[in-house]
Amino acid sequence: MNQLIQTVRFILGSLWLLLSLFVAVGVVWWALAQAHFLYPVWHDHAGIADTIERHAPDNHFKPDFAHTSADTRYQLFAGIVAALHQRGEGLTQLTYQTPEQTVPLLRPAEIEHLKAVATVVERGTELWWWGLLAWALLTAMLLWQRWTPPPGQAWWLLLGLGVVGGLAWLTVGFEAAFYGLHEALFPASHQWFFYYEESLMTTLMQAPDLFAWIGATWLGLTLVAFAMTAHAMKALENQLVDKHPPYMV
Repeated sequence: MNQLIQTVRFILGSLWLLLSLFVAVGVVWWALAQAHFLYPVWHDHAGIADTIERHAPDNHFKPDFAHTSADTRYQLFAGIVAALHQRGEGLTQLTYQTPEQTVPLLRPAEIEHLKAVATVVERGTELWWWGLLAWALLTAMLLWQRWTPPPGQAWWLLLGLGVVGGLAWLTVGFEAAFYGLHEALFPASHQWFFYYEESLMTTLMQAPDLFAWIGATWLGLTLVAFAMTAHAMKALENQLVDKHPPYMV
């Protein structure tokens, strides 16, 4: 019986760690979205400004974007981020000013793609709320039983995920993974690839490079949040240990 309880405890603890990681993914995404995914940092220090100056003059459809200010680009990217979290609303209102006219930033195919991305974000958000509910219920049960997993179990999980992720990175590479993800998420008839010469969206984001920097930041902060959650859970259990006995040990 004791062995069975220990097995159940390990399984539930592992499930809680996975749910904690999932919850951390969503929390960090939300925090980065509020900071516009640190776009000003990438624009100024990761080559996006140079990419815009080099490729925007070659755009076949949108004139003079290379002459826009950095603040204008920050605001346009912030507008895209906001639209992705509002079912694509506001994309058609994103414009920049030239000496002669006000120019819409996005072409119809780009708007269609970003609306599809907004749908993915919406579905992911719905899934995250269900995950958060499951995490909260399991957290309450584990605290009641004082079955919270030890921090060492969390580090083993991170090590395992790190090994798998590292091997995938070395085997596939970011760019291939990025394109493969798009092929998996969107139907074959949906245009998601845009050359710099036809898309200010691609130029503004220096795609796919921007997503590698965002992804690395997202991953790093998620791991920090996950580790802090695991340690906080154990600390909370230690505070409760003398206040009530567990139902089973």
